[in-house]
Amino acid sequence: MVGIGTFFQGPNAGFFSVARTLGRLAVIAQRPNFELQFSILQNKLIDQLAEKIEKLNDKSIVNNVDVFLGLEKKRLQRLTPLIDRFKNQTFMKMTITNGVIDNLGTLKTLASGSDATAFDNLLAKIDKELLSIRKVSGLAIGFNVRDGLVRVRDEGLGISDFNSYADATERNDAVSAALSKLESGVLVLLSNLDAINTFQESVGSKLLSVTLQIEAVQLADTGEKIAEIKKLQFKHSQFLNALSLAFEINQARAELLTEMLLEPPRVGKGTVLDMIT
Repeated sequence: MVGIGTFFQGPNAGFFSVARTLGRLAVIAQRPNFELQFSILQNKLIDQLAEKIEKLNDKSIVNNVDVFLGLEKKRLQRLTPLIDRFKNQTFMKMTITNGVIDNLGTLKTLASGSDATAFDNLLAKIDKELLSIRKVSGLAIGFNVRDGLVRVRDEGLGISDFNSYADATERNDAVSAALSKLESGVLVLLSNLDAINTFQESVGSKLLSVTLQIEAVQLADTGEKIAEIKKLQFKHSQFLNALSLAFEINQARAELLTEMLLEPPRVGKGTVLDMIT
């Protein structure tokens, strides 16, 4: 078989090297064009990938979390400061009331004595302390057990000055009645504090549980997103690798074909073609 190279032998041999060079240049020239188109395509795929990742991140995690969990967390978070406030106010009220009770114990001792001035001065101090008792409401968190101490504050302890009583027995009875009123209120305060501590622990435990459940869902959602992004990245990478490999194979084939077409035919010595040429 006679190749194209045959036509560039003999007198036209000078043209052979030129044709061969031109053929190689034509093949080589394809690479820069491919590299340019490959770069454009790669940038486009990267932009598409970035857009898909952005869309994945735009999906609100809240939509993937059970609505009940989200609402329950908000409810518990709203309760927390209300519980703290009620607890602190109740504790402050009990502290003031206990202070009044301690002073009433001292007043009872003075009621049995003869120091009217000391009795009246301490009574004035007790009446002033009593005015410090404030109303505490637990309605916001479902607590509505009244201790009756505000009513005692408004109505007074019912104790008069030292000389208004006929004897020590009457003074002692008046102080004892006042103590009884306050001690009953303190028992209610203690019960409320015990209940609020239990409730606070329960709310804290539930809030922690709900938060952990939400975080678990968010983590799972994040894991799915990462897996999907990796899948997209692998898919794009595989496509580009396949495209690049296909070009290299076609380029190699083109170079081989060019060499074969422009290569002078090899004729073995002693053959008919050798004798003709």
